[in-house]
Amino acid sequence: MFERKRAEAGGRLLVVVRGETITLLPKPKKYAKAIAGIGKGLYLRDYLSTERENWGERPVFL
Repeated sequence: MFERKRAEAGGRLLVVVRGETITLLPKPKKYAKAIAGIGKGLYLRDYLSTERENWGERPVFL
């Protein structure tokens, strides 16, 4: 199956190989910007705060 992605002329490609599948993607200039928000909606709204409450007191190392 082929899927078209837009790449600029002269731009660099990122090649991802997984088994017998090769994926070509336009290489992002800033990876942080490219993946921003990728996990949005993955966890429940209060998941992180609940996890932090379950940690209890953390020891302080000096």
